[in-house]
Amino acid sequence: MRLPLLAGLSLALLVPPASATAASLTISPKHARFAPSYQYQQIRHEYRVVNEGDKPVVLDRIEARSAGNGRAVDFPRRLEPGQTGTITIEQPTEDFLGNSGFRFALFTDEADVDRYRFSLSGFIQSAYEPERPGIDFGELRRGSAVTRTLKLESREAADWRLVEVIEAPDFLKIALDGHSITATLAEDAPPGFVTGSVLVKTSVPTQDRLAIGLRGYVSGSLVPEQRALGLGAVEIGGEAQGTLRIVHRDGKPLPQRLKVSAPAPWKARIAPCKPAGRSCAVLEVRGPITAPGPFGDVAQLTISGDDEPTLPIRFFGVGLRKGQSVRQFAAEEQAEQAIPAPSLDHALAQITRPDAPANATPPPSAPTSPATVSAETRTVSSGSGPARIHWEADNELRTAGYVVYRASDRAGPYVRASDLIEAHRGADAGRRYEFVDERVKAGQTYYYYIDAVSNKGIKTRLSPVLRKTIASG
Repeated sequence: MRLPLLAGLSLALLVPPASATAASLTISPKHARFAPSYQYQQIRHEYRVVNEGDKPVVLDRIEARSAGNGRAVDFPRRLEPGQTGTITIEQPTEDFLGNSGFRFALFTDEADVDRYRFSLSGFIQSAYEPERPGIDFGELRRGSAVTRTLKLESREAADWRLVEVIEAPDFLKIALDGHSITATLAEDAPPGFVTGSVLVKTSVPTQDRLAIGLRGYVSGSLVPEQRALGLGAVEIGGEAQGTLRIVHRDGKPLPQRLKVSAPAPWKARIAPCKPAGRSCAVLEVRGPITAPGPFGDVAQLTISGDDEPTLPIRFFGVGLRKGQSVRQFAAEEQAEQAIPAPSLDHALAQITRPDAPANATPPPSAPTSPATVSAETRTVSSGSGPARIHWEADNELRTAGYVVYRASDRAGPYVRASDLIEAHRGADAGRRYEFVDERVKAGQTYYYYIDAVSNKGIKTRLSPVLRKTIASG
């Protein structure tokens, strides 16, 4: 009875393992970093690509695999064995903020190689405060105009102003005055979420454009029970589905007059409420989940015989692999790229907050500032300077770096005096930093303070105002 088993084992040992074809190309650095940059700048980076195989390789195309409009502006179309080439990537920073990562994929004619992956990451900062400016109109009834004013600050230049509006939605009237922007939401603004942003040009040299996000909700005659429809987390192969109750504000008949449309593969229909109501209807949305990741779209509601514009209803969810949890999915996305895609953050938020605005950026968490500051306050006795400021950080796990500001009067105005002084990115205590200001004059007194910048690009005051007097001789 044992012989067949032994024979089977011996045969299995004789079968050689399948050999995988090695990829011919090597891209270096595979994970590149760019120097700290500002929003709305253009990053240009070069990669070295070498054909280490024994056959020629045709480079077909390079695709951006993450958010942003990055592209390859130059790369070799063919590499002979042993040949070296250069891949040049251009990546606009747009309105990304904080630690940001961009991924790319190179496709070739190699039959056994799916793609080559490489990335570009670094820190993107804002020249303005608040770093994520927004105008919130709140909730209002359609037919009423609302005006909001937002004041902005920049410590990148002593004298600056908002110059002109580059882009703005049609339903907004914009006025600029120095550092302030005033936006008036028109009476005929479409119902639903106030979406989009206002892009303005400024006179700040380091970042001459700034995007200002818009929030709000315009309520019309149709009133949904929730502002958006959360479909939850669904495994691949399953079906996402959800319902949303809708009423007519004026009590007019609704179920027979309400029409809905949704893009494929989503299916949407209108059903009566239970118990039935003359001015009540239920929106039902369902669709197949075929891939992991955030999903969602917009259903359009229209009342026949009514002049009110279509009401968009956004729906969201997350597709999961078999047996995968939402927490695991989020962890894998974070491992794949330096910063989770905004769409992932948003889709996860919809699971627990289905009434959250579809275009809303989650409010930034308050950056922790675990660093403690010790700065020199004695008079510099070396003639014309320089002025030196020291500080120490106890824990920098959430800190990207530090910025020093300077003024000739304690009351300001303060202007940025340093580049981003990058943190050591360690948990060890006693990290010591020094800023040396060479641009000082003998006999003058200067005032400084230090901001800590979080990994998300948000600045927090780290030190009190520090006084430095430069000796006159």
